[in-house]
Amino acid sequence: MNRFKLLGAGFLSLVLLGAGCGSSSVTGTVPIVDKNPGAEVNAGGFYEEVQTVKGVKTIVRPTDIHPSGQLEETFPLLDNPTFVTIDEAEAQTTLFDQLPGFAVETSEGPRFYSSQVLAWHNIVHDSIDGQDVVITYSPLTGTGGVFAREGGETFEFSGLVWNNDALFVDAKTNSLWSALLGKAIYGKRAGEILVPVPFDVVMWEQWKAAHPDGSVLSAKTGFERRYDLSPYGSYLQTRSIFFGLSSSFIPALEPKAVVNGVVIDGMAKAYQEGPIVQATHRVLNDHIGEHAVVAWADAQNVIRVHERTEEVEFDKISQTQLIDTDGRAWTLAANGDLVNGNQTFASLSPTSTFWFAWSATYPNTDLYAFVIGKGLVNGPYELGEGEGVELEENNTKIEVSDTPSITPIIEEVVQ
Repeated sequence: MNRFKLLGAGFLSLVLLGAGCGSSSVTGTVPIVDKNPGAEVNAGGFYEEVQTVKGVKTIVRPTDIHPSGQLEETFPLLDNPTFVTIDEAEAQTTLFDQLPGFAVETSEGPRFYSSQVLAWHNIVHDSIDGQDVVITYSPLTGTGGVFAREGGETFEFSGLVWNNDALFVDAKTNSLWSALLGKAIYGKRAGEILVPVPFDVVMWEQWKAAHPDGSVLSAKTGFERRYDLSPYGSYLQTRSIFFGLSSSFIPALEPKAVVNGVVIDGMAKAYQEGPIVQATHRVLNDHIGEHAVVAWADAQNVIRVHERTEEVEFDKISQTQLIDTDGRAWTLAANGDLVNGNQTFASLSPTSTFWFAWSATYPNTDLYAFVIGKGLVNGPYELGEGEGVELEENNTKIEVSDTPSITPIIEEVVQ
């Protein structure tokens, strides 16, 4: 199943405001220097080590950070959120079965954060079993995560994007953070790593069926928003990429096809959901570089990737357990690792995101996906004539100066 075809269903009818109104004056909450460091960037257009330019630390070219045309008031922080039952959540707003959300396990039971609510806020502060966390979501790339929020620090929407991924800013140092890279990319804390908290990306229909007594992020947020509408209109059903990328788009897949990307020792690989689900018994014993891994889809189509050894191969799934070829059952630990007795295989915490964002960030990525004209690809690849997605000239880009054309209607919505 290609989630790209499903993401926009019923969630696209918000009219856009301001097309043709000239360039935006929005610069975001963090001033960005107008010069790049002199060091060379990697293939993805960012630096392997923290650089300093005009007294500011960065791991990306500042000229690749773009104003989104959106204000903090458009996507306000959700602090101390409330949760309701499934029936209450569906009474509050229309939650579409084939739209995803983030699922976490807590001592009080399973919890679900719908992307429909997250799309209008980008940032949620919460607590999971006494640990302060931040839940992030970028509607333009489908990227997000759940990360530890040490000391209860405050994060907010910055109004800025890198590779179209919404950046969030910490209140203490005004540093910019990227869920796509999993670290701070600009400012005093550039290079600091985000500490992930285990979560799953799962469709609403599948989650509510598996967790009928679960808790759902309430749509009664204290803000007047149409959570049944997308803040970016029909964006999810188009090939448009609003802002410049750090490297060229690779048309191996549709720009907004969902992939699950992992990086290990500098080697990247992207897994498309469909081929994993269709693999024998939904399990793929694989390699990323010299590292043996297993990629698999559980009963809810959650894509997981774990380390393994060459001696251990896996055969099939049983709900959330993974069965190896010797018949041993491996169980998911609370931190997402696979455990059997005293043996543990670490989770590689795949990043669910749109292909255009992943391939721009990791253009040398290996791929496990169906590519038009090539069939199933597993590993490095090159696109020949007639292979990949045929794109008409200029149909994948809206220039940065056109940011007013994506400003959502907020009259009578944001008071």
